[in-house]
Amino acid sequence: KIDHFGEPKPYTEEEQKISELINKIIDEAEEKSYIICETCGNPGKTMTVNRYVTTRCEEHSKER
Repeated sequence: KIDHFGEPKPYTEEEQKISELINKIIDEAEEKSYIICETCGNPGKTMTVNRYVTTRCEEHSKER
């Protein structure tokens, strides 16, 4: 949030709680992205394919 002088405005207590909740959800999603296949949702491993970092299960890791 920015005030009319271009300075940051402090969060209200409610906004701070919401911001913390959003950051927690993002952190959890990032952690899961390392172990869940992005193609099918099954357990997977993070790997590099054609210079792209991706997470794939055993079946989808064969697709290069």
